[in-house]
Amino acid sequence: MGEVDPDFIQAVEHRPKPEIIEAEGIPLIDLSPLISLESDSDGSARLVAEIGDACKNWGFFQVINHGVPSKARERIELASKKFFALSKDEKKKVSRDEANIFGYSDHEITKNIRDWKEVFDCTIENPTIIYATDEPDDEELRELTNQWPQYPPELRQV
Repeated sequence: MGEVDPDFIQAVEHRPKPEIIEAEGIPLIDLSPLISLESDSDGSARLVAEIGDACKNWGFFQVINHGVPSKARERIELASKKFFALSKDEKKKVSRDEANIFGYSDHEITKNIRDWKEVFDCTIENPTIIYATDEPDDEELRELTNQWPQYPPELRQV
């Protein structure tokens, strides 16, 4: 077998601690207040607080009652699996870069270490208009567009 690329090896201080074996109580966020017909500012504020707490204390959460039909989720998952099964060269044809943050990447970094994952980022609003920088006084805008691979053709639709 080969060796692990050093880009993936975390510094000792960032590795999981052996005493933490499993965790219970992964946050479960119910989004039904957002899709109900009634506007409830208290419910929305509670939901925002729950999400903030989950992000701060866990870094992730599970969402329920989000309104996305299971058939749509299945189609998205199938098209995604087809895309990620492509050769690296084929996926890199739609690589994101500094000019466009949408597309394929296998070089995300966490704590100065390369993540062991691949991603394909896209947006619903195409094109998407964002501020050019995070500076509060910046009024320059950038237009970003999705990049779509030739295969699988259904990825764009789903």
